[in-house]
Amino acid sequence: MRARLLRRRAENKKVDFQGIPIVIEHRKGSTRNGVGDDGKRWERLMACDYGFIDESIARGDGEPVDVYLGDDADAATAYAIEQLKNGRFDETKLMIGFPSEKAAVEMYLRHYPAGWERNVGRVQDFSIEEIKEWIDEAHQ
Repeated sequence: MRARLLRRRAENKKVDFQGIPIVIEHRKGSTRNGVGDDGKRWERLMACDYGFIDESIARGDGEPVDVYLGDDADAATAYAIEQLKNGRFDETKLMIGFPSEKAAVEMYLRHYPAGWERNVGRVQDFSIEEIKEWIDEAHQ
């Protein structure tokens, strides 16, 4: 896993969102693909930038925190979506740059197949300042 993460970091663009360091893996308009737990290949057109917070560790998969980055550069609130798998917590998807919780959840769902809303658990809102504090604490 470590080699894959190092390769991911080397190939991607770093951006700064109000002081939050985000590595963009998939740009808006690009195609993201993979293989599901069922062994079937999937492909999604990215409706927004997608990446991760550099040097963070997510609860759940232990990889860097995944981020969907919207176009609202002045958004003061981030939304943490608890993604479920078989009705249980899987990992958190952080939605930054969205004007509202509704807009954030709608964008998240655009990247998954029909019926995926059953995999949306609790949605929490955090100020951008709280996210920056959390990142700072994680680096201490």
